[in-house]
Amino acid sequence: MGVGFGVRMAESSLILGGHLVGNLLVVPDDVRGIGTPLSPALAFSIDASLTPHAEFTVALQALTVTLWLPMASADPVQVASAARVEWPGGFCSHETGVARQRAEARFPLTEGEGRLLELHAGRMLPNAVPLELRFEPRLSWALWSANEIPRPGEKPRTGTPPHSFPNDYGVAKLHAEFHSPEARPLTVQVGREAPESPHQGAKR
Repeated sequence: MGVGFGVRMAESSLILGGHLVGNLLVVPDDVRGIGTPLSPALAFSIDASLTPHAEFTVALQALTVTLWLPMASADPVQVASAARVEWPGGFCSHETGVARQRAEARFPLTEGEGRLLELHAGRMLPNAVPLELRFEPRLSWALWSANEIPRPGEKPRTGTPPHSFPNDYGVAKLHAEFHSPEARPLTVQVGREAPESPHQGAKR
């Protein structure tokens, strides 16, 4: 299956207690095949963002991602094992601006899963190939964080104790983990590069 030629971006919401705390964005142009013919894999670039909150700080610690093939007349079929992206120290929200991080989810494919993916792509021709991603986020409450270089004139974050580490190291104290965060599934519409005709090649 030729991947990496996208149709449009797909976005999911990070929800906590019914409130939006962030987003997950996947651009089809960044979906690509990696590995070797004997050990192929699909890689998805995921842009995670956390919305600003002056009253509290949310930390995204991990994201478990599963890959599914949507079926027109049946339930979606999961392929590959779940991919897990981790931020051990916590990817924290900011008081005033949107916090952003890019991560990569990799899905190694068995020979059977690769064949199933090819069949799925073949059934979609000439249209884009839909691939569904499902997420299980792990979110925590951060008591304080100092994970960015302060802008000129910016006040230090309230409650942040003094420390000797450079600000761009990323320093945070995580507290309670939330029990019910959720992220809505999203479908990435991945296109295929049209093969060049002999006539096009002759004109060059």
